[in-house]
Amino acid sequence: MKTITFYSYKGGVGRSLALSQIAIRLSILKKKVCVLDFDLDAPGLRFKFKDYNLSKPITKGIVDYIYDFSSNGENKAPIKNYVVKLKPVNKAASEITFISAGDILGNGYWKKLSMINWADMFYGKNPHGVAFFLELKSKIEKEIAPDYFLIDSRTGITDISGITLKLLADQVVVLAVNNPENIFGSKKIIKNLLGDNPAGEGQKIDFVLTRLPYSSTEIELENKMIENLREDFKQNLNLADFGISVIHSDVQIKMNDSYVSHRLSLPEQSTSTRDYLKLFDQITENSLKKDELILRIREGELEFEKYQSENNWELKLKHISKAIDLSPNNYIYYAHRGIAYHQFGRLDDAIADYTAAIKMNDNDPVLKFNMGHFYEQKNELEKALHYFGLAETYGVDAFLAKSRVLFNMGKIEESIIALTRALEINPLSPQALNSRAHQLRILGRYAEAFTDISKAIEIEPGQPIFFATLAEVYAAQDKIDEFYLNFSIALSKGLKTASIRTSKDVYARFKDEKRFNELLQKYKIFLDEAD
Repeated sequence: MKTITFYSYKGGVGRSLALSQIAIRLSILKKKVCVLDFDLDAPGLRFKFKDYNLSKPITKGIVDYIYDFSSNGENKAPIKNYVVKLKPVNKAASEITFISAGDILGNGYWKKLSMINWADMFYGKNPHGVAFFLELKSKIEKEIAPDYFLIDSRTGITDISGITLKLLADQVVVLAVNNPENIFGSKKIIKNLLGDNPAGEGQKIDFVLTRLPYSSTEIELENKMIENLREDFKQNLNLADFGISVIHSDVQIKMNDSYVSHRLSLPEQSTSTRDYLKLFDQITENSLKKDELILRIREGELEFEKYQSENNWELKLKHISKAIDLSPNNYIYYAHRGIAYHQFGRLDDAIADYTAAIKMNDNDPVLKFNMGHFYEQKNELEKALHYFGLAETYGVDAFLAKSRVLFNMGKIEESIIALTRALEINPLSPQALNSRAHQLRILGRYAEAFTDISKAIEIEPGQPIFFATLAEVYAAQDKIDEFYLNFSIALSKGLKTASIRTSKDVYARFKDEKRFNELLQKYKIFLDEAD
């Protein structure tokens, strides 16, 4: 059993997230993993495993185990009485054994925590703390028998953090953000861990600089900063060498609104994800580097990286197919190859890949969202509607897509309901407001349509289609001057022929008017192409 403690001098550096990413990767590699939430004052490790479900509600944890011991002078109960399983939604991964801090939602947890006398356990007349925690580690090794035991440590320099760092761990991962306070605390704890072994013998120590803003244009400055920090550590800790890993912060905005009518989404590998993969290799370099499965998966990841950096879709397809051959249980690869097939119009192949991906992970709404698009493009609208319905947790985009299919099926009332659901999620979604205004106009509900489209224009006044919708609402009410005013604004803002294809009935009534045709000629709009 390899025991690794994740430690940070201060909170807010991404320590628990880093631990969860390493645990998840080990789980995917079919390794037996046990994780312990030892950040007793601020437990929250459970929430980092969003794609894992609890096997049962948490009623007991490590605080209960320690409290039961301190109350009775012994604890012969199996450690399994205090654990739950984290079951992955990705069926290719292994479950994770989780020793939580305890039932943090109940008052009993905090009462028990406050009653544990740490000083007495380690400094009393009959200190038993060391023996107790060594026995705990032995129980975990015998009863759970994990390949890896990962501990989320308490912050600061305390008895509890000392337990997880010096008493239990074979290896320590120290994480810090780049500021004086974090660097000071990290140096102090690393110096304490090294003790009389400045050459680094004994415990393996990995230092990780986290939440570093990523900029491809400033990579040289970043490298220089890291090199200066490395020299600082070497000199202050009297080390021959000192390695530093980096985890960048990802500033990614999820776009819930799009003016492309058939936008596909993908589970992407972010900058920080790649950093976690590098950190994983660093942490496990001695224990896993000869594992044949690991080597194949790593080769698959290299092919995936080539796929992502390649611009030619034929070559992209070759790389992603090779990644699947090397790592056939990675649903993300199937999702990306499905998109590659989509690029070539091979919708049946795309659907086959997404069927495989959903079978591996039926908890990802992005997969169902894209599957809905594939069936929509095949004009199999009932199946498209089914998958968009399954993707509702994806958010606004799922309801917009559902509305579009319902509209094309002639179910306008149901389509408006879907748009209303989208606006319940995001009341400021201009696309949902515009679509609902368009459909309310068709139903003759002009006042409601006017309210919606006016709000959409207020939110995003640069969109030509919004002014076209407003023009159509006025035309339906025979307010001709208002129609021409807003139609002219739409054209001046770049209205395209395709944008008015669903409203040809409105514009057909003006086809013989000189004023209307002059506007079309001026902006090169051809209604006959709006089919």
